[in-house]
Amino acid sequence: EVYKALPVKITEILFKECEDRLKYNYEWSALFFEHGLIEVQGYDIELSHAIKNLSVMPPASSTALLTFVANLVTNLLLKKKTLQPSQFSNTFYEMNLIRKSEKAQENAAFAAMLIDLETNASSNRAQPQKFLEEWIAINSDSPAEQLQPYFLSLMPYLSTSDERLSNFFTVVIETSVQQALSSTIIVAPPGSYAVMNYLDRLDYRYIDSVLKLFFTILSSKHAMSLKFLNSFLGALTLALQTDHDQKLTSFNQRPFYRIYSFLLQSVNRKECPLQNNPEAFLMIAASLQDVSPPRYCGFAFAWLELVSSRNFLPYLLAKPYDEASLPRVSRAVSLFSNMFIFLKRILVPSDQRAPSVNCYFEAVMRLTFILCHDFVDFLTLYYFDFLSCIPAECIQLRNVILSAIPENVMAPDPKRGIKVDKIADQKAPPLFRSDYKKLLKYRNIKEDVDNFISVKQSSYIVDICNKLITVDPNLPSKRPDLPIYHAIVLYLAELGVAAPEPSKVKLEITSVLDELFAKLDLPARDNLLNALFNEVRYPNSYTHYFISYLLYLIESSPVPLVQELTFRILLERKTTNPPIPWGLKILFGELQYNPKYDLSNKSFIKNNREIESMIMFNDIAKPGQEDQQFS
Repeated sequence: EVYKALPVKITEILFKECEDRLKYNYEWSALFFEHGLIEVQGYDIELSHAIKNLSVMPPASSTALLTFVANLVTNLLLKKKTLQPSQFSNTFYEMNLIRKSEKAQENAAFAAMLIDLETNASSNRAQPQKFLEEWIAINSDSPAEQLQPYFLSLMPYLSTSDERLSNFFTVVIETSVQQALSSTIIVAPPGSYAVMNYLDRLDYRYIDSVLKLFFTILSSKHAMSLKFLNSFLGALTLALQTDHDQKLTSFNQRPFYRIYSFLLQSVNRKECPLQNNPEAFLMIAASLQDVSPPRYCGFAFAWLELVSSRNFLPYLLAKPYDEASLPRVSRAVSLFSNMFIFLKRILVPSDQRAPSVNCYFEAVMRLTFILCHDFVDFLTLYYFDFLSCIPAECIQLRNVILSAIPENVMAPDPKRGIKVDKIADQKAPPLFRSDYKKLLKYRNIKEDVDNFISVKQSSYIVDICNKLITVDPNLPSKRPDLPIYHAIVLYLAELGVAAPEPSKVKLEITSVLDELFAKLDLPARDNLLNALFNEVRYPNSYTHYFISYLLYLIESSPVPLVQELTFRILLERKTTNPPIPWGLKILFGELQYNPKYDLSNKSFIKNNREIESMIMFNDIAKPGQEDQQFS
């Protein structure tokens, strides 16, 4: 265990604690790489970040960095071949962006390295292209004895080294994609004469031929199937990234979509040696993660189609509670989080929104509905991760996620005048796997909460409030946003449920929340209330407690403004299109039909006709349910 953690720790120390003279020392780094003391994936990410910040570096640091990168690539990748280019995809991506910058062109070592890369690339393409031309010339229906001489020469070539295998797949994929894009067929729909209505159809014959070759290679070497798939996916990812970065807005996603679709179909075929192989699905998921929309927006729609494919999604999300399924389910969480992150990035006010953004939003909504309908256990286990990525204005999308109810939980119909305290599941805590406590490390908020509960000193609450409302230039939003508030709420709920005396601790939690509402400003109160509503879901102990607390806020909050704010957020979530979370229906029905809360006489309702009419005509519960009690 210590040995496995050592490369990660060395990589972290090199970039975060060492000076430039040590960080960009080629001799030291080469020694570390040769002895396996560097975590290559993390090193690639850190080095790419350094190259990205080249323009703001002092001249001495930028010169040292460029010279170091030149030595690293020239010696370890091109000459000694200790490392492979596919292991440094992020670094090559950033190098391609800065290659025409003034600093890069002035550095002689870096310029020479770029020339070596181009020379090496051209020399490495000759043999793979020759094999590809021979394959294209062979009749696809040729008998096995005519194909045998071809594979007798190809397989020894591919088995020579991992670098040669990766290079072969890179060349044949790039060539087939270029051939498809350059052989576009313009077809006019029947009865149409306008050029604008013409449809472009790509010529996929080269791509289909390459895919047939890959499947034949895959099937011929069962013991090396995973290795071949991993190499092919690495080449496919690199080809997509390169094509996307070069063409930008003119990037065509369809050839790559066809290749990925073929791979997903292949690992489900009986004759494929990797049929239903978990590692194969993990490899494809990792490749899709590398080309996700936040970084490669031109591939966004094809990417959504792939991750929602019936050949992929059921295998990725099967049995989410099993420990054995954790690697693939965790990969699925990363994929869907990236989907929501990209939505958050592109979502602008509706009057400024492009049609493509609306189309992407609708596709995300459809996929979320699929998750809520067919994979509810997955959604309930990782709802915190997804809510942390969703834009604040996407209320319906948030409701869909919060509406998921685990398959083993029975949620009674809210319209039947139920006694909530008699529901068996309301005493059980919810199951989830999100690591929310890492957010509580922000400015040691967790320690302040623990200290307040232990010694009851209000100074700790003041410290928490100051940390939540103070501008922080290190945060994208400048102030802590909703996920941090949600993490605080979850931590308080966990303390209350796990305590030896839950009733006593719940009083302490209530006092913490009351103090926060009294001392926070309006935006912070809004975040805290939304975090509370995020825990009003299906029948469980958290839902039970927070419904009780929200009812208390609306009935008799010490801060009058909080009463109105709470009810406004409730209406905001309740009046969207269905589905509506079960707990939200219970909460609204209790407020509407229990005379204890006397909504009609609340000043913030009497003075607002719109709110009053929404209450009068809402059909969440039927009249005559005055006996429904929630305590």
